[in-house]
Amino acid sequence: MVASVVPQKRKTAEIEDSDDVPAKNTKLNPLEELKTKLSYSKWMKSIRTTLKTKDRDAIVTKFEEYLTIFKNDGKVWAQYIKYEMEHPPEGQEIDKQKIEKMFAQTLTKVCDLDLWKMYLKYVQKIHPTASKSQEEQDLARSVVLKAFQFAAENVGIDYLRSSELWTEYIKYLNGWKPTNANEAATKTELTRQVMVRMISVPSLQLEENWKMYIRFENAVDQAKARKNINDHSPDFMKLRPLSQELYSITNLLKENNERRHSRKQLARFALWIKWERANKLSLTDDAVEKRVNYVYRLSTQMARYQPEVWYNYASYLLSKKKEDEALDIIRDGLLINPQSLCLTYQLANCHEAQSDLKATQKVWIALIDYLKKEYEYLKPDPQKNKELDEHAKTICSCYIMLMKQTKRMATIKEVRRAFALARKFEKVSWQVYVSYALIEYQCNEVKVAVRSFELAMRHFGKIYDFVSAYLDFLIGIKDMTNCKKVIEISLDTLKEDPEATTKLFRRYMKIELSFGDTNSIRSLENRFIARFPDTTPFELSVMNFESDYEKYNACLTTDKYISNKIGARKITGEKPASIVENNSIPITDNEVVSGLSVGPEITNTMDANASTQGIQNATSVDNMQQMVPPRKPFVVRDEVYNLLRVLPKADYYSNQPKIFDVKKTVKFLRGLNI
Repeated sequence: MVASVVPQKRKTAEIEDSDDVPAKNTKLNPLEELKTKLSYSKWMKSIRTTLKTKDRDAIVTKFEEYLTIFKNDGKVWAQYIKYEMEHPPEGQEIDKQKIEKMFAQTLTKVCDLDLWKMYLKYVQKIHPTASKSQEEQDLARSVVLKAFQFAAENVGIDYLRSSELWTEYIKYLNGWKPTNANEAATKTELTRQVMVRMISVPSLQLEENWKMYIRFENAVDQAKARKNINDHSPDFMKLRPLSQELYSITNLLKENNERRHSRKQLARFALWIKWERANKLSLTDDAVEKRVNYVYRLSTQMARYQPEVWYNYASYLLSKKKEDEALDIIRDGLLINPQSLCLTYQLANCHEAQSDLKATQKVWIALIDYLKKEYEYLKPDPQKNKELDEHAKTICSCYIMLMKQTKRMATIKEVRRAFALARKFEKVSWQVYVSYALIEYQCNEVKVAVRSFELAMRHFGKIYDFVSAYLDFLIGIKDMTNCKKVIEISLDTLKEDPEATTKLFRRYMKIELSFGDTNSIRSLENRFIARFPDTTPFELSVMNFESDYEKYNACLTTDKYISNKIGARKITGEKPASIVENNSIPITDNEVVSGLSVGPEITNTMDANASTQGIQNATSVDNMQQMVPPRKPFVVRDEVYNLLRVLPKADYYSNQPKIFDVKKTVKFLRGLNI
């Protein structure tokens, strides 16, 4: 019995460990491996597990691997530095050089009070004032005070936690035991200066800080306390409402360590930055820039999985002509968000500004490779087809952007290399071919552009949108002969798609109206009616007045005519328009209620099988009633009709989760007093 239990326990332990760190003999696909490296929760579990082993080399390696990706995680930096201070190599002292190097590369780039507090403790530890000569004490104290001054300049403006720093600063000053009157006066003046600075910046603990300052002044000299307090009271009273404004913006901010979009968090950071840039504190330009920078850095730490915060911060730095800092921010953002199209675009633009073609192409290829890994991961699962198609479209969009950016930076030969690379993708889209063809055309390579369209026609000839783009190109180069050839070919290839055929006919009609003659127009109209016999000559005439530039038809004004999808009603089941003379609409049992639209005198309530000729004859309620089965109509009251009009159609809910309880809804409607 014991032998059977033990293996089961070991198996459970193995499963738990695999959640933290994959076993060495476990092979993950490239995408799963990458996502594991980018998972904050899995890293935290892994670090905790490694710390329990007490294996110094493994612990140091784990910290280094994590901080190579999450460079701005102040809490883990503090944890790592603390470990180095408390666990030096066996038989060795603390590696001061390594620790100070770690502080130097993080303090000014990471907005974290825990990290700064650790730095101050470290400085106090290596520069103690106890058991030393007076001269040595003064020297050590001056070093520590400089460290506090350095910290106050960088994180003393932190609205959320700066009070922790000021408290530590004052605590250190209070621990100073002067040996003479001059030292005592110096200590008092330094403490006052620190407290005045403390109450001069907005913070969550502003009220408590003000009370602390009052207690200090009363304790030092009650005779002068009132004057000193009154001198600073007006500034404090001005600062209070501003601090309350910041509280209303920041009170719900919290660190998000999951890869999920938080629109509210981003909006709060945007408001905070806007508030700082408005300079309501009446600061110098340098001081405003420092505060804005701080909030931007804080946003990249608290919302690190949101590409938007990295993009906005880099854009701000670029606007201040700080290109190198901006590049660092973008690269750090891409380490955590390698799938971000916007960050990739921003980094590529920076390289383009530096005329670095290889770096630009490398950036796009890196994103394409990442997306291809996701694509390959989704392929085996048939339930992921929609997501798979989206990934394919995104990959093609990246190839298009790569070609466009290459065209701006290099010769057409480099563009052709990029296009050849894109063609190897199994789901290459027609948009890639069209974009490439247009680039060739812009480079005066018309023949190459034509060949590209012809090649694409073999693969995408059954897609109307591609055919339409091809027609636009042929019209642009004034090749009307091939334009009509493409239309005729497409009318045959698209004959099984009524909607596409209708669109193509309508496009053909517009082309003939612009470039044909009366005979060609009449011939095409006859072909249209032959293809769609339910279409009347009048409807066809109305179609000719559709605007090329906006959704408008002049017949709405002159002939009071409304129609939807001419030529496709018989196939799609759409009801032709009819005219009624009142707003009380007779509805039969089998008619669809939702989607009714009441115009000046027009509605869509005719039976689906009625002939479109009824449009010309249905000029009264009597005529309309002749076209529907003889059933006893009922009149929908305006209140009910207005409710039904705003409800979505029934098919809207076909692929949606259950939104409301039908029985309760019916019960509610029956109980209404209308």
